Amino acid sequence: MKTFSKKKAIGITFVVIVIILSFPGYVIYKTIRNDHALNEHIKNRLIPNIKDGLSLYFSSEEEPVLPVIQLYIGKSELENLEQQIVNKIEQEKKESIFGSNSFTFVPAKIVDDKNIEHEIKIRIRGDMTSNFNHGLENATYRFNVIDSSFIYGKKKLSLVRPILENHGFYGYLFYKYFKNEQLISNDIRFVKLKFNSEDIGVYMLEEGFSEELITSNDRKGGILLRFKDDCSNYYNSYSELVPYQKKKVLADSTLLRQLDIAHTNFDAVVKGEQSPSDCFNIDLYAKYFALCDIFMSHHSYACFNAKFWFNPGNQLLEPIAWDPINFVRYKNGLDLSYKGHNYTFDSVCDNKCRFPIHYMLRKDSSFLDAYSEYLYHYAHNGSIQNFIASYSSEIRVLEPLLFKQNFETVDYPEWIIERMAEIKRLFLASNVVQASYYKEGNVLKVKSMTQLPICIKTISFSDTIININQMLLPQEERKIQVLIDLNEEDIPSQFKLMSSFLFPETEFKYKGIVY
Repeated sequence: MKTFSKKKAIGITFVVIVIILSFPGYVIYKTIRNDHALNEHIKNRLIPNIKDGLSLYFSSEEEPVLPVIQLYIGKSELENLEQQIVNKIEQEKKESIFGSNSFTFVPAKIVDDKNIEHEIKIRIRGDMTSNFNHGLENATYRFNVIDSSFIYGKKKLSLVRPILENHGFYGYLFYKYFKNEQLISNDIRFVKLKFNSEDIGVYMLEEGFSEELITSNDRKGGILLRFKDDCSNYYNSYSELVPYQKKKVLADSTLLRQLDIAHTNFDAVVKGEQSPSDCFNIDLYAKYFALCDIFMSHHSYACFNAKFWFNPGNQLLEPIAWDPINFVRYKNGLDLSYKGHNYTFDSVCDNKCRFPIHYMLRKDSSFLDAYSEYLYHYAHNGSIQNFIASYSSEIRVLEPLLFKQNFETVDYPEWIIERMAEIKRLFLASNVVQASYYKEGNVLKVKSMTQLPICIKTISFSDTIININQMLLPQEERKIQVLIDLNEEDIPSQFKLMSSFLFPETEFKYKGIVY
């Protein structure tokens, strides 16, 4: 009898526990069922992400053969680096450390995949704590080869966790494609890293800024430039151009002369004394900005990321593709295409101190013409899709390995493809302007309704046609003085406005009202 009662009590207790545990589940179920947005999120994002994660984690793909890099850091040097991290994290509690990197170098050794030993000095890289707050075996490093040897022909390099280097494949494809299109870009490759003989997984080995960057991009001579202090003063004024390897430049009369020319030309553009084409390689910058729009990488040309090569042949500055990072928009669930949003002409990029190069170029007619043509061709010619496809097998093999390290997918080429589709739709627009004409003052008020630069070509009143030929930036509003040889009473109640894209020169007719 007692045994029966005991069993009965256990059974009842079990039922009660099941009921208690089931109640939250029922509440969650009802919440999901009644919340359409949450339902869609779980169905279209959460469940597919879980499925993708499981398929990656249990992938049967053979582990890729990658170059093995062995990093050796002594005990006292490790303690030094660890203390630097502690100090930096403590500093962040008191003030923002973004844009600040005060880590110092320590001596170390690297053995490359050919078993060649290199003497190096190494430090923590990065101004965000994600680069160093998960232990030295997961940190991001910058190092210089200090003996006479080279690693893959380089002296200055970085070791970065793929998840921290523009989410692995996004940054990888960015650097590779920009270099493919004859834009200066840092060499980057996947490697296996051993840290004091311990295998710590896959890193990205990334080229730094030195003369080897120039030669590896089929350039010769010249100097590499950036903005002083990573534009820490950009809220107040244009920052000053400063060279990499400053001591070397100042000690070489030829390089010093090149630096003076770069400064003179840049300052003249800032003051409005010269055209941007006297300072910048307009064609390459047009290509660069067009590709930045497609790769969603305007972060690459923000003041603190802007890098330049001074070409001693034509004495013009060329862009260097660096740090795209815009995958963040999509990782956080923001709309991929933003309904035709054009990143080059985003309102945030109109800050002349934060995005100085964009501000200088955005109203230059030669830049706008070339930019429009490059944007059209890259969106339509299939070269980017073919390039991504050529890396698909490498991505397929590597992605499971990277996922197991970070428990997060790192393959985002579909975002680039979707962005291109959105740009194609931009070029199919038909409603590109809105406008009104006011007799008093003879003023045409016109607003661009597209995310592409356009040209307002002519305005006509019956048989009277007046040339305007003014460019309008995306979403720009402007008042244009239009003088017509007609008496006020002879001006008809309507006018016709002709406009076009800069490329292709498809014309659009707009009928507006005269007030």
